[in-house]
Amino acid sequence: MGAAIFPASRVYELPDGTAKEIQKAGIDYFAKMPQKAGYGRDWHGRYETWQSTPILLEGSDSGTNRTHSFEIANYLNRYGFGISVDSQIEQQINHAISRPGSFAAYGRTGILIVIPDIRRVVYAYNG
Repeated sequence: MGAAIFPASRVYELPDGTAKEIQKAGIDYFAKMPQKAGYGRDWHGRYETWQSTPILLEGSDSGTNRTHSFEIANYLNRYGFGISVDSQIEQQINHAISRPGSFAAYGRTGILIVIPDIRRVVYAYNG
């Protein structure tokens, strides 16, 4: 039996002080974060190669898995099992990844998007 594919998305609040630190330091904030040695039991993997936005997300569109866009819905639907996301949150994520000022990192099981302007961290998983 093959692995099931369950796309998901979670949104967390980013503390005000941390958001301000990230805005002040930019991408350097993430470069200075302590690194965990080894994967251990953590199946999520590491999120250590951070990039500044804008970023294009690989997703699906018209039946292909190779479309790149600034839309989180395409990322979540990469394998044809997309979930609906609250339209206001979806708009905030799309805005964040299409303009400078936010940061993202891919891990083994998804992407983290840090949006300091609105004090949010998004975890999106599509596989």
